[in-house]
Amino acid sequence: MHELLRLQDRVSGEPDTLAREDVATAGNLADLERGAGVSSTTAAQAPSYTDEQRRAVETRAVSVSLSAGAGCGKTFVLTERYLSHFDPHDPEALRPEDIGRLVAITFTDRAARDMRDRIRQRCYERLLACPADDAPYWAEMLRALDGAKISTIHAYCASLLRSRAVEAGLDPQFAVLEQSQSETILSEAVDDALRERVAEREENTLSLAVRFGLNDLRAIVRQFVAEWSPEAVERFLGEGAEALIDCWVQRFELVRRQIVEEFNASRELSDVLEVLREELPAGGVARDRCDRLLESFEVMQNIDIDALAAVLNAIHDDARVVGTRKSDWPSEDGYTRFRDAAKRLRKLVKEFQGVLDFEPAAAREAAEVGLSVLDLAAAVYAEYESRKQELRVLDFNDLLIRARALLTDPAHADAVKQLSDHLVLLLVDEFQDTDPVQVELLEALCGAGVDSGKLFFVGDHKQSIYRFRGADPHVFRRLSERTPPQGRQKLSLNFRSQPAILQFVNALFWDDVGPEYQPLRAHRPQVSPEPAVEFLWAPSPTGDKESAAQTRHREAEWIARRLRALFDEGEPIVWDEHVAPGEAALRGARPGDVAILFRALSDVEAYEAALRRYEIDYYLVGGHAFYAQQEIFDLLNLLRVLNSPADAVSLIGVLRSPMFSLSDETIFWLSRHPAGLGGGLHADVFPSEIPPDQQQRAAHAAQTLRRLGECKDRLRISELIEMAFALTGYDSVVLGEFLGDRTLANLVKLQERARGFQRGDFLGLSDFIAQLSEFVAGQPDEPLAATHSENANVVRLMTIHQSKGLEFPLVVVPDVDRRQNTGARSAHLDTELGPLVRLANGSGDHCPTSGHDLWAWQEKEEEAREANRVLYVATTRAADYLILSGGVRNLGDDGGPWTKLLASRFDLLSGRFVGRLPEGEPRPAIRVTTEEPAVEHRGTGSRRRVDVAKMVDGLSDITPAPAPRAFAPIARDASAPRQYSFSRLAGTLEPRYERLNDAAFFDQPSDDPRSLGTLVHAALAAIDFRNPPDSLREMVEFLAEQHLPDRPAEVAEAVAMVERFAVSQRAGELAAAQACHAEVEFLLAWPPERLFIEASLAGFIDRLYQDAAGNWHVLDFKTNRVSGSDVAREAAAYEMQMFVYGLATERILGAPPASLRLHFLRNGAEHAFAWDARARNRVVSLVGRAIAAARQGVASGE
Repeated sequence: MHELLRLQDRVSGEPDTLAREDVATAGNLADLERGAGVSSTTAAQAPSYTDEQRRAVETRAVSVSLSAGAGCGKTFVLTERYLSHFDPHDPEALRPEDIGRLVAITFTDRAARDMRDRIRQRCYERLLACPADDAPYWAEMLRALDGAKISTIHAYCASLLRSRAVEAGLDPQFAVLEQSQSETILSEAVDDALRERVAEREENTLSLAVRFGLNDLRAIVRQFVAEWSPEAVERFLGEGAEALIDCWVQRFELVRRQIVEEFNASRELSDVLEVLREELPAGGVARDRCDRLLESFEVMQNIDIDALAAVLNAIHDDARVVGTRKSDWPSEDGYTRFRDAAKRLRKLVKEFQGVLDFEPAAAREAAEVGLSVLDLAAAVYAEYESRKQELRVLDFNDLLIRARALLTDPAHADAVKQLSDHLVLLLVDEFQDTDPVQVELLEALCGAGVDSGKLFFVGDHKQSIYRFRGADPHVFRRLSERTPPQGRQKLSLNFRSQPAILQFVNALFWDDVGPEYQPLRAHRPQVSPEPAVEFLWAPSPTGDKESAAQTRHREAEWIARRLRALFDEGEPIVWDEHVAPGEAALRGARPGDVAILFRALSDVEAYEAALRRYEIDYYLVGGHAFYAQQEIFDLLNLLRVLNSPADAVSLIGVLRSPMFSLSDETIFWLSRHPAGLGGGLHADVFPSEIPPDQQQRAAHAAQTLRRLGECKDRLRISELIEMAFALTGYDSVVLGEFLGDRTLANLVKLQERARGFQRGDFLGLSDFIAQLSEFVAGQPDEPLAATHSENANVVRLMTIHQSKGLEFPLVVVPDVDRRQNTGARSAHLDTELGPLVRLANGSGDHCPTSGHDLWAWQEKEEEAREANRVLYVATTRAADYLILSGGVRNLGDDGGPWTKLLASRFDLLSGRFVGRLPEGEPRPAIRVTTEEPAVEHRGTGSRRRVDVAKMVDGLSDITPAPAPRAFAPIARDASAPRQYSFSRLAGTLEPRYERLNDAAFFDQPSDDPRSLGTLVHAALAAIDFRNPPDSLREMVEFLAEQHLPDRPAEVAEAVAMVERFAVSQRAGELAAAQACHAEVEFLLAWPPERLFIEASLAGFIDRLYQDAAGNWHVLDFKTNRVSGSDVAREAAAYEMQMFVYGLATERILGAPPASLRLHFLRNGAEHAFAWDARARNRVVSLVGRAIAAARQGVASGE
């Protein structure tokens, strides 16, 4: 059954499809199985492993924790480790049919596809290179890969829950909600629950609404539900404030110990001590303060934790120069250094002091409020769960929680043990981005083998940057520490970047990460000139204080100028991978080499504008500005008006938009109508004050809105939007505006969003409007639509998170001086600290320290660490050249965390390395640019806009030309036909799609009899004979609107044929069949039993069905007029067609069909063809002659 890789029965009556799914297996696998391999000169060579890779691939008997640095080939190792469990010569290796015993978990769907494709490619290479005896093994592996368990954790959980639906208490047909769908259902649940409780004057809800306001309360409750944790709810729901405060007290003790550790290890303390060791004041107030400081520092090394606050207060008071004299210091430089270092130390101490005033009694109010919110959130969560249960859907969080519950429930221990015993190896990629729930789930799946060889997980703590999604970077370290020593392995040889890049990365992060830092070593030689790292500083020209927006716009201008200069000058900095092996050719940078990587895309517009000024094409990947675009507002207003005609505000927005372009004056006069604006718009007569041209527009608007309103309940949302475009020309009008191509792309994207929104058929127009309104108000992450292909030769703008796993020859990291956002969210449901809510007193000042403050302080510390990990990811994307840029006033002066990190390692103005590195580690060279880059290109304004009015005026001067009579035939190539199909009615072989080259095809008369045959075939394909429609006539007449419009005589004839067959013996067989497929499409390699394919035969089998005995039958319908005595002669014309159907069926099913029958629908006569060895030989001869004749006809132009 090599020709069949997919058979999908579509109930809708569309043809089934039999096709090859992967181009890598386009050769005839049957021949390869029989040993028709290729010579060793073309065979794929076995992979060459480094020592680190070999250990990872070959280690057995223990689980493996693989710490893989950036660019070190972890995907290659995962692929090779997966395939290492398959070997045709190893009796202990897995067989292809055992492929389900390996499970691979990836972070994204894209990574899963990439891993599957890599494994498929390696299998195909082995198939081509192996001895003849091994070919069947690798051919079977290629087939088995379609069923391989390679997916995201959520997809795996969905599959697990469906396979164990009874144990999980689920409907096995449950659907998984898209993120947008779950947010819509949750929003409705929150709104309805709050509305109901406020209406019932429920005391707890009213009290919370008064304290927070309904909008803020709604947001807090949504946050709790979004973070819903069974552990937290079970622990805290129904508890009193004392239990919650006890948890906070325990955390406070932990925080105080962390403060001591962080203070003693801080750079700020080290800097002050360094100054005092070298320049201690001789006397006076300065000496007294410094002595007290040194004593306090000594106390901090072994402090009584209860004295911490007092000691830090003393340090804060003494670490200053106010009230001292410069003359007290050995030198003015020493005074200045101490002043600056002490200032930084006081700032650090002040951050610590913010959480040291925790008092349990003062925190009681925050605990009580948090528990009250949790009670309300529990009611909302129950409503949310009820709605999902009613719809038989799960969200992404449900998949993890329910799968974990299934795997950890003692009641299912036997079933879980079966799963674990069946599992040979669980491979997990990007393990540093998992969360505790996922880790618990995976450990349960491995069972007792979690340490002894069933788990292979790959990660890199330095690349953990998804805390906002719940990822815990510590889980990788904790599980790695549990792994036996021989299983703790690493990959440190970098295959991506040149040495100069890696030297900079090592120098920047070595001291930050600490002793466990694994330096990256370059596999590639240094071929581009050094320095390969550049600091691009864009200081204020005046040194005056300026807004962040001004600074960012100047920096964006400098980046655009620098890139423009690189493109124009062709400075050879990029390694050309397309040169001959062994050569080290360099070339200039091109736009497609460049990626500008942002921490966030909130200010990307400034960089886009600068690139446009210097005519640099770019592609924006991601962002969150989509729902802030005017075209989105316009469509939202239109949908609101259609859903609620009384919405006057939205109606004003629609009428003023380019859809109708009514002036404000016109809207004013329309709104004077007694029934309001809507009444004025739909009035029979418009006010005389409205100009004639505006009256025409108003009349058009009224007619359009009426038509759309009549259709809104019977059209899908995307179809309604398409109709609106057709009636208003809105999509065409916006195309002529500034950035019109992007505006149009956004409209198309919104249509796609609408199409996906209604995919589940349980959400309608009102739900879509509610979701879209919420997105417009909340501005979630959603990028603008792309106007360039992602693979085009354009600069890419994306977030650092989106660049994860990618590489680029030239990387720009802008805005490195950006300050860290330290504002923790106002509510959080924590598994250890419980429900946390930030409170404020009546004056708006912050309340006493609570559990929320303790959590927020630790969050701030974790976010600071993650910020540096984000920079690590950004810098390791660069292969050949790296630019770090910032718009700065005074470098290093209270700058952002990245600037501070850079300043601790490098002199930012000279690029000189000033940090600490182990002996023998190379110091990187840095190029520093502090002058505006020179460029010959003059920056332009916005790109030229389309003058629509001028275009319209020009159309009046155009003389219409007569339309061509028909399409001109395309020149034929005698060698071109490679695919052939059978005429549905004539049964003749002809080049597939060849009819489109035939001018006569476009001149067919309207009464072409083939339309009748097509209608009859469509009708018979649509009928489920086990449950036929009540009225066959109505069904045929409905289909006739497409195939035979306005031809009642032919339609009646078709009805008669369909009704006659429906009561025939053969229809009874179809109704009783075990399996029955309609319109089965096949693609048959030709000649059969050959390695090299000369052509392929395509066709449709009208009906392929299996009887009660398990035999398969081919049934083909004909609408020919034939008498009883002429049946055999008429059927002979279809001999070749039916024999090809027989061969295709045999290849599909692996067994010969029991019968091949032609059924003539006009009189019910049938003719059977014998399918035997003679028929197999004859079909080869018939088809061979037919192909030769077809090619001869093409060559001669016939």
